[in-house]
Amino acid sequence: MGQKLLINVAHEETRVALVEAGRIQNLEIDTSRVDSNKNNIYKGVVHRVNASLQAAFVDYGAEKQGFLPLSEIHDRYYPRALKGKKVPIQEVLVQGQELMVQVVKDEIGNKGASLTTYIALPGRCLVLMADSDKTGVSRRASNEERQRIKQLVNGLPVPEGFGLIVRTAAEGQPEEALQNDLEYLSRLWTKLQERYRTLRGAGVIHQERTVALRFIRDYVGAEVDEILVDDKATHEEIVDFCTVLAADLRAKIRLYDDPRPLFSRFQVEDQIDDIFARKIDLPSGGSIVIDQTEALVAIDVNSGKVKTDDIEQTALTTNLEAAAEIARQLRIRDRGGLIVCDFIDMRDKNNIRKVEQAMRDAFASDKAKVKLSKISEFGLMEVSRQRLQSSIMTGSFTPCSACAGSGRVRSVESSALYLLRRIKETVVRGNYLHVQAKIPVAIANYMLNRKRRELSDIETETGTAVEIIADVHCPPMSAYIELMSQPTKTKRPRRVLQTIDLVRSEVDKRELDEDEQVELELAEERTGWVPPDATRFDLDGENRTLEAEFAHEREILAAQREADESLARQLELAERAKVIEAEALLMRERAREAREALGAWGRFRTWLFGPKKKAEEEETEAAPEAVAAKEKPRSEERSGRDRDRDRDRRGRDRDRDRDRDRDRVGEKKESRDRGGDAERADKDRDRDRDGRGKRGRDRDRDKDRRGRRTESGARRKEHDKKEAEEEVAASGSGQVVSQAGSGSSRPAAAATSSSASFLSCRERV
Repeated sequence: MGQKLLINVAHEETRVALVEAGRIQNLEIDTSRVDSNKNNIYKGVVHRVNASLQAAFVDYGAEKQGFLPLSEIHDRYYPRALKGKKVPIQEVLVQGQELMVQVVKDEIGNKGASLTTYIALPGRCLVLMADSDKTGVSRRASNEERQRIKQLVNGLPVPEGFGLIVRTAAEGQPEEALQNDLEYLSRLWTKLQERYRTLRGAGVIHQERTVALRFIRDYVGAEVDEILVDDKATHEEIVDFCTVLAADLRAKIRLYDDPRPLFSRFQVEDQIDDIFARKIDLPSGGSIVIDQTEALVAIDVNSGKVKTDDIEQTALTTNLEAAAEIARQLRIRDRGGLIVCDFIDMRDKNNIRKVEQAMRDAFASDKAKVKLSKISEFGLMEVSRQRLQSSIMTGSFTPCSACAGSGRVRSVESSALYLLRRIKETVVRGNYLHVQAKIPVAIANYMLNRKRRELSDIETETGTAVEIIADVHCPPMSAYIELMSQPTKTKRPRRVLQTIDLVRSEVDKRELDEDEQVELELAEERTGWVPPDATRFDLDGENRTLEAEFAHEREILAAQREADESLARQLELAERAKVIEAEALLMRERAREAREALGAWGRFRTWLFGPKKKAEEEETEAAPEAVAAKEKPRSEERSGRDRDRDRDRRGRDRDRDRDRDRDRVGEKKESRDRGGDAERADKDRDRDRDGRGKRGRDRDRDKDRRGRRTESGARRKEHDKKEAEEEVAASGSGQVVSQAGSGSSRPAAAATSSSASFLSCRERV
């Protein structure tokens, strides 16, 4: 099955994929965000010659200066007396010298582009080398084809002072195709020379073609059956290019107008997603993991889910699959430099040789120069691959702003402690009045909630006000610290800005100039912001200190500290109260269970009388009195209650006297042990006197109570006597009380006798 070239142009991105048997064999992605300068030709000016590096830094119009080593300087730039000799670069180039340079490698990170003065103009079949007399043929061609091509090249009218390199695409091409290529490149070189002479200063002379035309020129050969383009303008550009340089490809170009996306139609999108993945699965169940480091590309081969009885055969199968996939992934991703492959360990040397041969076969179709080492005793193979252009990862991804590409960031706790140490170290070294730190919200919350005491200690020890601001716009792993120095009578307070990278632990320090400080102060006045605890600078030379605000801030911090301590104590007391409440609930529950065990009547007797035995005795003694009390008259019932109260009082007096005697005996014994008989006797006399006085007061109170009862009884007797006399007077009139049914009568004397008898009973009572 032949190959297909798919060209997708959408928005700011152009993607070109070479597909064979449904799998991507090569891929290039060009975005408008990343400008590749590789193979561009510039007029450069030597900016600096570095003798230690034996290289020159050349200004060619880009932001960063290009790097030109001594080995890449053509002989035409050597002085006549030094041509052909090995001399240091400072004797060859001087500052300000003009050169025609070509970019060999694009800028990578902080490194500028690599330059050369050996200018090469690539065509489809030929490469024209300026100021060279060498001719070369691609080694990938067969011996017979190489001989044929050499004969054709010898018959071409090559301009004097130029060399040629015949590319692989020249295989099978007629002499006419090579002639057209040479004429096109010669005309291009003439234009470059004219542009170089007329251009003043550094600038671009020739710009490389677009990614679609460059891919067709470098990778498309007779094995490609079809070229599909989904953009009309790009299709017309490719047709014009092939008309001049690749007439044999013009019939293979076709405009793709199907509504279904081109890459989805040929199942390419999913494969492109795998290119950006770190882990790639193998057909047998194993996998390879690709990691890019600063020094090299590390590839690890894993067996994964492969389960067989023969471990050696499993390792061989997985390693062979990994060899083909490693070459394909490096070619598609265009990873260059040093590559280390960690294969699964194998004991059989024949199997090791098979894997090494599989790696050589897999890289045979790679356009880049590749060098392979043997597999070491540790199962490692070193691969050196030429980087043809910028990696796809470089054009499609940017370094993470949080982790800076490391894949890890500091924790909130570690970041807070690092900033705390940085602030303390800064204020201790310099005489600063105020420090303002703008940091991410999570880190600020941790410092203000967990490290408030440490911040207060820094202020107390150094006398510098520290202000922590939670900035929602601050990058996750960055911090901005502004330092204000102590002003003097003649100088404004210096302001220093520090930008801290929490991932790399790097600090970028910059002091504001006079204009920036004035601008910042004006902005602060407009917003009404005043640095706390700061000394405002007076243009008249007077310093207006804000010691009152400083003290106020101190008081606020102290009050906050006391409030925190009070809150902690309250929380502790609340916890203790909870424990006590739980114990009380437990005791009440136990009491309730005890009451349920006693029963209702038992609980009542216990509450009313105390122990059960005493309650029964008191109940037995009190029962006859309670019955008799119901039959007694009202006065006797009252007298009985008085007697009960007297008995209870006397009982309490006896108990008190008994307790007092017991205490007296104990005190006498204790006093005898300590000594002091006179003092003990005085205490006994005082206690006896107090006891006698109290008993006398009790007797007087009882006497008064009995007197009041006697007086009340006398009044009642007088009243009853008057009533009896009135009845006797009424019966003396001779009235007779008749008895119904008997016809008998009772004289008044009988009534008088009854009244007298009733009176005598009342008197007795």
